[in-house]
Amino acid sequence: MASNSQNEHDRMETSASHQYFNWKLCILCHEHNKQPLQCPANSLRKDTGAGYSYVSENLKHFNNFNCLPFNIDIQLLDDGTGIGNTMLKNRASWHKYCRDKISNEKLERLRKRKIEDSTEFISAKYRRASLLKSTVSNCSVMGQQDLMASIEPLPLNLTSK
Repeated sequence: MASNSQNEHDRMETSASHQYFNWKLCILCHEHNKQPLQCPANSLRKDTGAGYSYVSENLKHFNNFNCLPFNIDIQLLDDGTGIGNTMLKNRASWHKYCRDKISNEKLERLRKRKIEDSTEFISAKYRRASLLKSTVSNCSVMGQQDLMASIEPLPLNLTSK
């Protein structure tokens, strides 16, 4: 088992240089712990690259949503041949717990949440516009143009669930 100073050294080496990536650590969390590392390159399956493709694609999707559950720059995982190929070439490994954080199930939940958030935003915007129109059309004291000039936009509450 590596000492704490060795763990710290490995993390410092990884963050110190943009071009250096420590492939001996979990590529997702970059930490040593008691959990064993899983390496798809050691698999007995014929399609050893399948595990890398899975992780590569899910990392890209989570990154596109700006919701990576790790403090990682996925560009460091690509040497120009693609993330999956780079991981295979370097025999990348990860903790099962870390890989589970980017599972298809979690990705699907994230997609649904993002769709609901955008639908809620559009719906709230529509309700606000409808409220403003109905207020203007029901007002008989001022002219419509005078009223529109005196109304400030209503605040839109965008709190997430």
